[in-house]
Amino acid sequence: MAKQIKAIKCPQCGSPDKTEIKPDHFKCKKCGTEYFLDSDDVTINHNINYPVNNTNPNAKKILTALGVFFGIIFLLSILSSVLFRSSHKNNTHPNYGVYEASSKPEKTKEKWNDAGTAAFESADGKAIYLVVGTRETAAGRTGSSDNQKVCAGFYEIPNTKSLKMQQLPIHKFKLGEGVKFRQFENGDLYLITNKSNLYKIDKQFLTAEEVGEDFYNSYPDLQSGFASVEFVYENYGDGFKVMTNDGKERYFFPIIGKVYNKDRFYDAINQNPPANARVRTAFKFSHNDSDYEEERIQLVKYTQKAEIGVPRDEPPFGWRKDYGGSGFFTDASPYRKVFLSSYYKQRCHIVNYTDMTPDRLYFGSEVICFDDKSVLIKFRATAAENAPLSIQALDANNAQILWTYPLEDNNLYIYSRDSKKLPQGYFVKSSLADLFFGNDGKLVAKLNKKELD
Repeated sequence: MAKQIKAIKCPQCGSPDKTEIKPDHFKCKKCGTEYFLDSDDVTINHNINYPVNNTNPNAKKILTALGVFFGIIFLLSILSSVLFRSSHKNNTHPNYGVYEASSKPEKTKEKWNDAGTAAFESADGKAIYLVVGTRETAAGRTGSSDNQKVCAGFYEIPNTKSLKMQQLPIHKFKLGEGVKFRQFENGDLYLITNKSNLYKIDKQFLTAEEVGEDFYNSYPDLQSGFASVEFVYENYGDGFKVMTNDGKERYFFPIIGKVYNKDRFYDAINQNPPANARVRTAFKFSHNDSDYEEERIQLVKYTQKAEIGVPRDEPPFGWRKDYGGSGFFTDASPYRKVFLSSYYKQRCHIVNYTDMTPDRLYFGSEVICFDDKSVLIKFRATAAENAPLSIQALDANNAQILWTYPLEDNNLYIYSRDSKKLPQGYFVKSSLADLFFGNDGKLVAKLNKKELD
């Protein structure tokens, strides 16, 4: 069949501009469509192909519109998901296992891990909260001593403003031995870590100064250095029990500059003080033995002769049978019912004692701290195990109740030996957050070392 002459146009866009790429095969210069001629029926067949740089303007607009539309839908879905999670988190229990983006810096922020606490008055009259122990980042809490560093942190009470952070030259913190504090009667505050590191707190510059050889080098029995050191029992006074590097057990009382072996230490407790010795006033609850279990517990105010810094003992008040000495006794042996035996009255150099509150009943009671103006106690009003536990301040002279604070947790354990009466109020160390009460009895601060920076 003879071919008919016709104008060949692109079947896609209608443009006659074309390039013959082989016999009867063409490519449109405008849109890039490839097409060919069928010789039998002059049919134009085409193969549409869209190059990136030759896209139809209308198609571009359509694709752009579709992209914007689907992009908006995608963004709205993300926003909706975020809002839902935020609402869900605020109205249900938080998911503690998930770190939000905002919590990421917490991984590098140091916090207290295992630490002991104390309180004291600084040289410029501020109440200071002292924390000593290990500090770690959240990322480094693996339990390995390689990730630990031991620090002393000083915070102002009650606002817990960090005043100073000091790293101590301790390479390993022995968790089983912990940190011990003791403020001596002359105001010196010491701390012991690992039973081997002895520090004295500088209350002016807020630092922990390690006690060196100059502290004990003038005492021949101590010149070999300390293999271990700990405080003597607090009822024995202001001293240290030391094991020297050459294997000697010694009792060191720095205020009076005396070193004793064990026998001479107990002799010093029993030694009669001078006639003009200082008279010390203190407070203590009585404890009855098995012979008089139902006798009323008494809050005792007592005085004893004891110079500052000397070895001493505290009297064990409580009703018991006094057989007049030591030995083997039977039910037929004569005895006297006494509140304080003559032996302890002499050993503790007691001047006098009195029941401060003869009309009151106490259960689970303990003296927390005291000074010459007030005495702070804890007690339950009844014998019931679930009876409310309260803290109460009494006038040290007439036993008048100054204030009472009922504790929320009846199982709270209070460390009376580490609690302290300061001019600004009462520091009460407990098994949970430490408490600081103003002199008026208002709770002005809950001191949780885990929350401090």
